[in-house]
Amino acid sequence: GTGAGTTAETGTPVVTAPGTLGVNAAMSWQGPNTVRAGETFALQLTMQSEAPIVTLPLVITFDPKVIEVVGVTEGTFMRDGGVATTFSSRVDPNGQVIVSITRQASTGASALGTVITLNLRGIAAADSTRIQMDNAAAIGPLGRSVIVPVPAPYTVKVTP
Repeated sequence: GTGAGTTAETGTPVVTAPGTLGVNAAMSWQGPNTVRAGETFALQLTMQSEAPIVTLPLVITFDPKVIEVVGVTEGTFMRDGGVATTFSSRVDPNGQVIVSITRQASTGASALGTVITLNLRGIAAADSTRIQMDNAAAIGPLGRSVIVPVPAPYTVKVTP
């Protein structure tokens, strides 16, 4: 015996709850570094996942004194394979965007794609303002949780 496998109970690298899929999933923001106050701009959230995802609820926060959310549109990620989805988004004027996307199929999405596009407007000058994901609680087939690390906050400078 080489001793391989004896550490399984004492030091597993990925700690997951029962029924949870601990996998490689990645999200990232894509948008401009600088915008002018009064200008609208698009901020895309892209995602790729090794585990299939059926439902994707997201909570995104922003500073409502600096950024106004003009609109939220669904991207292609959750429609992977041509599947129809149920998409809802709600903008809380206090600085939150709540999004939920569910596939109308038992199969999940995993291929790289845009999850959502936020259409934003800079409404006040700021050296740096953050838009960040507070929560991404993905659900895979059979109701299993998929661990999705939240992306680093997106920062943008708003010039007068």
